[in-house]
Amino acid sequence: MKPIRTLAMYLPQFHEVPENSAWWGEGYTEWTAVKNAVPYFSGHNQPVVPLNENYYNLLSKDTMVWQAGLAKKYGIDGFCFYHYWFGKDRKILEKPAENLLKWKDINLPFCFDWDPQTWARTWSKLGNPWADKFEQKADRRREQENGILIQQDFGDETYWKKHFDYLLSFFQDDRYIRIDGKPIFIFHRTRMFPCLERMAAYWRKLAAKAGLPGLYLIGLGVPNRAMDAVIYPMDYGKSSLISDRKSLQRIPGTLLEGADYDDVWKYFLTVPPSSGQRTLWLGVVSYDDSPRRGEQGEVYLHVSPAKFQHYFGQLMRKSREAGNPFVFINAWNEWGEGMKLEPDVKTGYGYLEAVRDVVRTDTDELPAIDPGEVEKGRQSYVENLEYQAERNQKFYFLFRDWMRCKREGKSLARYFRERGWKKIAIYGYGRHGIEFFQDLQGQNDVKVSYLIDARKDAMDGKTPLAVFRPEEELPLCDAVVVSVIDEYDSILKILQERINMPIVSLAEVVTMTAEK
Repeated sequence: MKPIRTLAMYLPQFHEVPENSAWWGEGYTEWTAVKNAVPYFSGHNQPVVPLNENYYNLLSKDTMVWQAGLAKKYGIDGFCFYHYWFGKDRKILEKPAENLLKWKDINLPFCFDWDPQTWARTWSKLGNPWADKFEQKADRRREQENGILIQQDFGDETYWKKHFDYLLSFFQDDRYIRIDGKPIFIFHRTRMFPCLERMAAYWRKLAAKAGLPGLYLIGLGVPNRAMDAVIYPMDYGKSSLISDRKSLQRIPGTLLEGADYDDVWKYFLTVPPSSGQRTLWLGVVSYDDSPRRGEQGEVYLHVSPAKFQHYFGQLMRKSREAGNPFVFINAWNEWGEGMKLEPDVKTGYGYLEAVRDVVRTDTDELPAIDPGEVEKGRQSYVENLEYQAERNQKFYFLFRDWMRCKREGKSLARYFRERGWKKIAIYGYGRHGIEFFQDLQGQNDVKVSYLIDARKDAMDGKTPLAVFRPEEELPLCDAVVVSVIDEYDSILKILQERINMPIVSLAEVVTMTAEK
C-alpha cells in the first residue's frame, strides 16, 4: 500500500492588500477579525489567541520557514493554497505562493485549490459574506451598486491560457505536489464552473505542449467526469456542499447556530464514496466563523483535540483502506473560521499533536468506524438525497411556471386580486423573496406591507421595507406569502400557532397564476 499524504488547506489572507484596506478598513487582514472576536455564550472560546501572540505576516520569509518546519514536525505533508483568479488575469492574495516559488530553500510541498466565487459585500444578492462584522468599516462609495467587489468571468480559451501560463511555473517546481508525475490542481465548488469540461480538456492539451506528463485534476463538492477524482468535504458553514442542515440548532440566547462536533463527524465518516470516481476526503479541525460573521455565524460545539484525533484517525483509516493518495484537513490557518491546526494559547499544539499521532499509527491500530454508525449514516445519506431530489423538483417547477408567467406577461398580483387581498407580507427575503417583491412593484392595488426574516439584525437598513423576526408581533395584513420553498410546511405550522392570517407558499401563487 502506497503511503498516504496529509494535506492541509492554507489561507493566504494574513497580509495587507490594498483591496482589503479599501473594503473593510485600513490594514485589514484575517487577524483583524480574529483579534476583534467576542464570546456570545458561556464557554464560547473567543477570541482565540495564537500561541505567543504570533500574529504573523505571510509576506515574511521567517513566517513561512516556521510554518514549513512545524508542518514537517507534525506530519503535514503539504499545503493546499487557496487560489483566487478572476477573468483573464486578475488575482488577489497571490503573494505568499509567489514568494514560496522564489524561496527555493524552503522545503514545503504545495498545490492549489481555485475558489472561483465572485467576491461581494455581505448585502449583495450574490451572498459570499466575506467579513460581515467589518461591513461598517467598508468604503461606502459603492453603496448604490450591486455590492460586487471582484467579478468572476471565466471567459474563453484566451483567458484559460493566460491562467495556465501563470500556473505553469508552479507546476514545474520540484516541490509542487504530483500523482504519477502529474501536478494536481483542485477546482473548488465544481458546480460553479460553467465551462469546467472544456477548460479541463484545454488545460490538458497545454500541459502536454509544456512537456508535463499530464494534470491530475480534482473537483471539490460533486463528481464531474472531466476530473480525475472528487473531494467530499465535511459539513461546515452555510455554503457547505455536503449539508445535513438538521444538525444545526439555534444556540440559546444568541442568533448563532450550533452543530454538535460529534454528530457532524459521525455523519461525514459514513457518507459513501462516489460510485464512479475516486473519492478523497476533507475533514475539518473545528468551526466557528463568528469572528467574521458575528452572531450570524455558525459554531461547532464540544470540540477538543482529543475528539479530533479520534475522528481524524477514523478518516485516515478509511482513506488508507480505500488506497487514496491524499487525505485533506481544513485547515492549517483559517483562524477567522475556527479551522486551524496552528497552536493557540488554549490548546497549545494539541491539534498538531493529534495529526502527528494519527499519521504515525499503523492502519489496523487506528479506530474503526462502527458498523452500526455506517448503517445509520447510509440511511441519513439516502434521506438527504431524497430531500434534495424533492427540493430540486420544487425549484424546477417553480422556475418553469414563473418563467411562463413572465413570458405571457402575467403578474403574480393576479392571484391576490382574485382573493381581494391588497396587503401582504413576505416571509423570507432571500433570492426568491427579492424576485417576488420586484415582481409586485408597480401594482397599485397589491402592496407588500413588510418582510419577515430570522436574519433581521443582519438585514437592518438594507431592505426596502420594515423587517420583523418570525417570533415578533406581526402587523395585520391580508396574507403572508412564504418564499422559502423547501421549508414551507414547517414555517406554516409555526405561523399558524401565532397568527390568524392566510399563509400561502410562493409556489402556490406562481403555479396558480401560470395555470390561469
